[in-house]
Amino acid sequence: VSSAYDDGVNAPMKSVSGGKYALYAGDVNQDGTIDLFDLLDTENDASNFTSGYNASDVNGDATSDLFDLILIENNSTLFIFVANPVL
Repeated sequence: VSSAYDDGVNAPMKSVSGGKYALYAGDVNQDGTIDLFDLLDTENDASNFTSGYNASDVNGDATSDLFDLILIENNSTLFIFVANPVL
């Protein structure tokens, strides 16, 4: 984890157990932030019963549904955003 780029606000990865780490999920539209627009895209896909491998399937269970919306909602409150190192 010490080699991952850190923005000083949110840790780049979350420790989940026994030396295993997870990345933040939910930037459905790939604009660099997890926000209302990601929620809207996922809600639209969920209301259309979208299934399969797609961006709005945040938890990877092959369906866009309430469980994906919950992940996005939780992560959007953390103000997660892309922080790239200046090269």
